[in-house]
Amino acid sequence: MKSAFIIVIVAVVMIGVMVPSVFAIHHQSSDTLPESFTVTKIHNAPSNPSSPAPGFYEISQYAIGTVGIQIIFVESDGSADTSKYDWTESKMKSAEANIKKGLKFLEDRYPFEVGQLEFSYRTSMIGETGVEASTRVTDGWFKHEDYVELVEDTLTDTGCGSKTDPLATKGHWPGDKFRIHVLSCGNEVRDELNTDWATVIFVPYTDTQVNGLAFGFTAGAFIQDSFMTTVNGGGVIPAHEWTHMVGTTDMIECDLFGPEHEACGEKAGYLYMDETDTIPMTNCLLGSTGNNDSIPRLCISDGAKHQMGWVDENNNNMPDIIENDVLVNLSENQKQSDSSVIIEGTIMLEPVKCKWPQSSASWQNDWGCKDTTINKIIEVTSIPNVGIESKDGEFDSAFEEFTITVDPLKFDNMEIEIQVKDKITNTIHSIPVELNITELEMTDTEDKSNMSESISGPTWIKDIFRWHEEKKISEDQLNHAIQFLVNEEIVEMKNVLE
Repeated sequence: MKSAFIIVIVAVVMIGVMVPSVFAIHHQSSDTLPESFTVTKIHNAPSNPSSPAPGFYEISQYAIGTVGIQIIFVESDGSADTSKYDWTESKMKSAEANIKKGLKFLEDRYPFEVGQLEFSYRTSMIGETGVEASTRVTDGWFKHEDYVELVEDTLTDTGCGSKTDPLATKGHWPGDKFRIHVLSCGNEVRDELNTDWATVIFVPYTDTQVNGLAFGFTAGAFIQDSFMTTVNGGGVIPAHEWTHMVGTTDMIECDLFGPEHEACGEKAGYLYMDETDTIPMTNCLLGSTGNNDSIPRLCISDGAKHQMGWVDENNNNMPDIIENDVLVNLSENQKQSDSSVIIEGTIMLEPVKCKWPQSSASWQNDWGCKDTTINKIIEVTSIPNVGIESKDGEFDSAFEEFTITVDPLKFDNMEIEIQVKDKITNTIHSIPVELNITELEMTDTEDKSNMSESISGPTWIKDIFRWHEEKKISEDQLNHAIQFLVNEEIVEMKNVLE
């Protein structure tokens, strides 16, 4: 007798991953860009194309999660420009303290009960360059070719990242190697500190205010001169500049020209939100901050919060960006193991979509727009229990490959409920799945016992069945042995299975 059953898995949901292009657009925090400046388009190259987790280009998308910070103190070595300023230990400590003060202010303003905004710091470094930044600022502008040289020199000098990083070179051109180098350095920081995001901060030393030396110039990196870290008691400008890393826009124009001005009221950020509902903005982080005497008195407008991703439209005290649905896909590929069948599948936390319209990229933003979540799957079970296991041994990411081990002979009902728990919100998501059955041949225990009695041939062959009874070999091994003996005509069967 042949025992046959069918196992086919049909998931009630299918995985669909959108990976839009990533735009690299320069941003100047206090000036406008020159008319000759062009927008560049970078193709996405995440480490795992199937995963919604941040990949190589998703270095700073929203202000939720952990952020690795690399501070590079910049000074001229005199090879191109006369060296005007040199860093000392006390100057570096002062600048670093003021940068941390600004970022701590943002940590403290995080508005939700779940998730976090937390900065961690790699050891700061001095990077030498031929560029004396303060003497190259002309007409309130630090030119593109000057900061390209500064960035390349200092990253090479410190050994952070590589301009030939294989993950970054795809979709770039030779003249854009400095951007590759910045991304490579940022990813090195992120990997070492095990954070969601990363920012590289270049700090040239100045002892007075130098216009044009505080601006974000690429995804995950900005230049911040040392004097501007001290404004209004320290921290205001570093906090202002870091928010540009996650897509916020300047709102100074609203103060200067009024709410009807064309530069006031822009949309930006991962969720493409309006920039402000607070006019005037003289006390706010993205507005004119000159009237503040300390960072604790600084306002963060609702518009700035929303552009950073601090949005809770359903009022459950969780940021919408990390409230992820779950997508399950079960493959039709199966294999037999003893009396059970193993089915492969994938589980993914579905990211809230990046809403920045791809057709309207402009210079105000410089961050990736891949649909991304920093949330992770931490536990997967089922009702009834069918033995769900992660292929890599642990459920610890937003995208997981897994196996289900099921014995169809023990199932009266082929419907199961897969339960997925996420890390940040601690929500248990229930996904109903229906199991149908694909044709596989198996021989039951009684058939094998009858077969043992009916085999004619060398006596040692019967030892195979004895070993199975003594649990020295598995059911799967016995099946393979029987199939081999019959196929090779080593044994004759007196009673062939019907």
